[in-house]
Amino acid sequence: MKKVFWGTNILLDIFLEREPFFTPAAKLWLMVEQGSLSGFVSTLSLTTIDFIVKRHADQKTARKAIRAIRKVFKLAGASSAAADKAMDSKITDFEDAIQYFCAIEVQADCIVTRNRGDFPSSRSSQLPIYSPEELLAILSK
Repeated sequence: MKKVFWGTNILLDIFLEREPFFTPAAKLWLMVEQGSLSGFVSTLSLTTIDFIVKRHADQKTARKAIRAIRKVFKLAGASSAAADKAMDSKITDFEDAIQYFCAIEVQADCIVTRNRGDFPSSRSSQLPIYSPEELLAILSK
């Protein structure tokens, strides 16, 4: 498993140092930095992260977070096709639906998120959906 698509919440766990979620997310980030995983982030995540980090800190901190993401991760744009598929899907959270179809477009091996319930179940999903802890356990085998 090499290509991991990151949910916005996992990145926010890192930048806002949200416990108990920070440590597993930071371990995965380090794996992307070291090149043992390829990390993908939706461009939609950047605007959400900027908005939320700004609310918790300030604009300078938010932009520092965005720059860190850009330095480490590859961006997956939200294409027209992903938006259309998201609108037609049974995924109720539209942002998560777009994220899901962006991950499929970049041919990610999985999605890492804490909002598993917002994505298709493993039986109906084209992609496995893992929590950071689950993904770390799989990668350590």
